[in-house]
Amino acid sequence: MRPQSMHFTAFFDTLRAEHFQDQIAVTMICPGFIRTNVSVNALTADGSRLGKMDEAQAKGMSPEACASEIFKAITRKKRRSQHRRKRNAGGLCKTVLSGNFLQNHQKKQKSDKK
Repeated sequence: MRPQSMHFTAFFDTLRAEHFQDQIAVTMICPGFIRTNVSVNALTADGSRLGKMDEAQAKGMSPEACASEIFKAITRKKRRSQHRRKRNAGGLCKTVLSGNFLQNHQKKQKSDKK
């Protein structure tokens, strides 16, 4: 996991934990590559349009499929919605560990209320 990703994940985990008692669900959306014209319309160093689609983007998920997956994740109150073809061991480990941390934090908040 890249450092920037870890920072975003930590932010959303903290936000989720802080607002657990407020019953506010937080879903972190990580869409990966979406098949849009963003790379086609990208500018080159001289300011001209690139005019071709990036290979990774061409293999990406359609915008419609992505929107459907995001909608499902939010309505199911998932903590994270990650749309990648492959998942590495580090990402799986982080998901499991952050889930355990969140569950323990929520149990502590519930017991502190009593």
